[in-house]
Amino acid sequence: MTTAEQAGPDGSGAAAGPREVVFRRVQSGGRRGPNDEVLREAPGGQVWSDQWVIGAKDAEFQTIVPDIRMPANQYWPQHWHDEAIAVIVLDGEVRLGDRWMKRGDVVISPENVEYGPLVMGPSGCQLLEVFSRARAGGGYGEEFTDHPTLATRESIIFAMAPDMFEASCGDYVRTGSPFSPRPPGSEQNVGKAVLPNDTVKGLESGELSGGGAVWNVGEVDDPLRGVMLDTGYAAGQVVPPHRHRDARWVLVMEGTMKVGDREVTRDDILLIEAGVEVPAFVPGPDGVQLLEYVRTAAGVPMVVDEGLATAPEYESTLKTLRHIEFEPGRPSSRS
Repeated sequence: MTTAEQAGPDGSGAAAGPREVVFRRVQSGGRRGPNDEVLREAPGGQVWSDQWVIGAKDAEFQTIVPDIRMPANQYWPQHWHDEAIAVIVLDGEVRLGDRWMKRGDVVISPENVEYGPLVMGPSGCQLLEVFSRARAGGGYGEEFTDHPTLATRESIIFAMAPDMFEASCGDYVRTGSPFSPRPPGSEQNVGKAVLPNDTVKGLESGELSGGGAVWNVGEVDDPLRGVMLDTGYAAGQVVPPHRHRDARWVLVMEGTMKVGDREVTRDDILLIEAGVEVPAFVPGPDGVQLLEYVRTAAGVPMVVDEGLATAPEYESTLKTLRHIEFEPGRPSSRS
């Protein structure tokens, strides 16, 4: 588990973590897990998981980004969370509600809205399920108390990553029951096997293409909402040194780029704290596609020293960027 800590707009104080970009990688193995863990025989099917945490420990809230690998045809009934979430498929397939999702497909769910079920594809699935505020809550309707997957949920998850299950499910792990009455607005779902996505209030679907899409993970008028960005840079489109006002998690989906002197490629991750100076991005010959998640909307803009606005190596790129702000320069930002 990796943490990116920062001082956020909620006044959580000075950052406690490293003051430079931290580089990590998604563990190998895709939907099967690093060592074929999901192929192990286990009642209900074996799950493997890892996660990253975005936000200082003393912040008002943190965001967690679990990487979950699930076996073929595993079935998780419809459920809800008490925070907005984002689901992004990295490998294999999953049917969420009535939509089959593949690599790069996205679903955003508001808080306290029931959706699903999730049925893994014929060879399993690897997905990210971003919990915007890492709250301990949500659940399943009471009619699912004898569901085979849920009946074995603790042995399934705890076998591989107990800290991930505790972080994402919190209170109802400690009480031993994830079952409760449905949230208001979902009562009509009793007895339904599938909830068509277009009938689920506030549920959004999309796909990653590097085309600049932006998804709000939370209410659009909430300054503390999470924001997810689908970013692409073409070869020759050099991004200047910059910083952000809140923590940012970046995954390389396709292509390559240099971050300062370091080359990153598919499945590399950048953990960037608020205020950390990020070296220039230099895309490779085929460009680069990034999935970016910021803890709050304050972290969306790329903050660039105003002295770089007319620098020849960056001028053409800066004209194309949608989320950019200029500030007086720092001495170290040109290095």
